Amino acid sequence: MQLVMLFVLAISTSLDSLGVGVIYGLGGIRIRLASHLCICTVMLAITWSAVAVGSGISRYLPENVAQIIGAIVFSGIGLWILAPLIRGARSLESADANSDVSPLKVLENPQSADVDKSRTIDLREAVLLGVALSINNIFGGISAGIIHIQPAAMAALSVLFNVICLVSGTLVGKHLYATRLGRHAQILSGVLMIVVGLWQLR
Repeated sequence: MQLVMLFVLAISTSLDSLGVGVIYGLGGIRIRLASHLCICTVMLAITWSAVAVGSGISRYLPENVAQIIGAIVFSGIGLWILAPLIRGARSLESADANSDVSPLKVLENPQSADVDKSRTIDLREAVLLGVALSINNIFGGISAGIIHIQPAAMAALSVLFNVICLVSGTLVGKHLYATRLGRHAQILSGVLMIVVGLWQLR
């Protein structure tokens, strides 16, 4: 069951990257190999640290309390992922980047990570993008640690799926169905998180 949970969590925290990739494909924004490696390094460090923190917290919590906390956090992440779609705040179309760029801003408008508007994500921008794509992994990782999922396994698998989703999204971004695919990926990500949360309360 832990293995199943590991895969579900890794996939659910990675699907946002598919939507980001789709936006970059639509906007003609390229991510070079060095930038991909930078993104992976940032995500690996953040995810591993988050799961390790969760593992440390779990040592001081009774098993039933840990499961309840994990369920609340997972469900909360799922609702947070779905909230922009419900409000109609997130768009998969082009948008002008604001000069005040933050990881949360990048999640709302992934094109804002291309700060210099060069249509290429350089190393500095890759760090920002890596942090933005790791936001779900922070809370998901802490919750994964609380339910005793190994930090190294969660971090490695999450980064792998994030890379696959980001690259795949970019490749299909030029197709007409790409926008719909990106939205469906975000919905699936949120729903999976909520399902994981409810499963903890079984």
